[in-house]
Amino acid sequence: MTPARERFALIAECIDAMVAAGSLPAARRDEACAAVVAREELCSTGVGSGVAVPHAQLPDLGEPLAAMGVAPKVPIRSRILSRCPSPGYG
Repeated sequence: MTPARERFALIAECIDAMVAAGSLPAARRDEACAAVVAREELCSTGVGSGVAVPHAQLPDLGEPLAAMGVAPKVPIRSRILSRCPSPGYG
């Protein structure tokens, strides 16, 4: 698997964890994955030393969500994923 595919797989695992925890509705899983991947393809959120903060906004989410994933055996050592409501929230 290429590093990009591994990176996107880790993003999907973080989103799946949010769904499993009941924080993100299962019906919005694919939308969330697509939004984070699209944002990451627009411009990498890597901040150095194997750390990145992939994120995206989803309409009508209700509240910010976050998950953290660690992949020690690939170049991407850790990722923090946040989900935020669309602009105008609150």
